[in-house]
This record gives sequence, structure tokens and C-alpha cells, in this order.
Amino acid sequence: YLKPEITAQTQGTFLLPANGAATLAASAEGKYLSFQWQKNGTDLIGETNATLIFSDFNGTQDDGNYTITISNDFGSVISAPAEVKEQ
Repeated sequence: YLKPEITAQTQGTFLLPANGAATLAASAEGKYLSFQWQKNGTDLIGETNATLIFSDFNGTQDDGNYTITISNDFGSVISAPAEVKEQ
């Protein structure tokens, strides 16, 4: 009951144009939640909000599989991956 539970998440494949914009998002039930986005399993430094915003998409740097880990003192849960790539 106290462990975070994802209630909505961005998932699937997203094709973005070069220099395009997009937002990945997740929401969860639970108290005292913390968020950490990962790209291909590696934490993205400073990306600790429920949303991840691409404002100037660059396929060379940004193509990948993105997940979010949502945690609190009772445990954590990882979202399904969202694949983001340049069209």
C-alpha cells in the first residue's frame, strides 16, 4: 500500500524531428515520492521531476530508451520504457 504505484506513464515509441520538442511524463500514488529519469539504464543528472522535457531534440545525443524510477521510503518502481528517436 505504501510503496509507490505508477498510475500513468508515457510509453511506446516516439519519433521526433531534429530540433523538435516533446515531454515524457509519469504519475504515481504514494507519499513523499522522488523521481529519477534514466536513459538506457543510466541516471540522467538533474532530471528528478515527474516530467522529462526535450526542447531541442538531437538524435545523436537523445535517441534511446527512457524510464523513470519513482521511490519513497517504502520502495521503488520503474516505468515501462519509452523509446525516443529521431524520425
